Amino acid sequence: MLTRRQFIALGVAALMLGGLGASLPKLRRYRTQMLKTRHQVGPRDESPIDPSLMQTLVAFTGALYGITLVEADREELVRRIEFTAVEDSGWRPEFAWLAKYVNDQADALAGKRFSDTSPEDQDHLIQSMMSEPIRGRRRQMLALVSEQERQRRRFRISTLRQVRRIYQTSGVPWRRRGYQSWPGVPGDPRAYTRQGPDYA
Repeated sequence: MLTRRQFIALGVAALMLGGLGASLPKLRRYRTQMLKTRHQVGPRDESPIDPSLMQTLVAFTGALYGITLVEADREELVRRIEFTAVEDSGWRPEFAWLAKYVNDQADALAGKRFSDTSPEDQDHLIQSMMSEPIRGRRRQMLALVSEQERQRRRFRISTLRQVRRIYQTSGVPWRRRGYQSWPGVPGDPRAYTRQGPDYA
């Protein structure tokens, strides 16, 4: 026979278990939403991109591959980043966060914007950003409560992949190998008959 106190305690425990069971789906949805790192596609948006943001993105792209960009490289990367942001506006907040993040890191290290730092500092910053872990239970727990950590995980998993895609499908790596034209770009059809530049 239960005493009155035991009966009340049992009722409270049952209520708590019932409430926990009802809230589990909500907690799962919250966790899924907070840990989501996949790119969210946005509608077409032809509004211009802030030039200072673009300058940072181009500098970051060059530094990511450890190269010094010439004017033709910068112009092409600007066009490709603009095209990406116009056709899928979902990249705009990701690009904006990336630019702010690398500028904040550069400011903490050298008191300058990322694009104004030396190649050595840029390399150091990129190595530091890439060495920070994004996986593991501790990082997931932090992402549940920290917007900065959520954005940093999205940068490493989503934004960085798109920046690499922009670079790798551009003419920049082709020019660095000495090509005058590449797939999709018209060139001299008789170029193959002449000796090319020495392999570098």
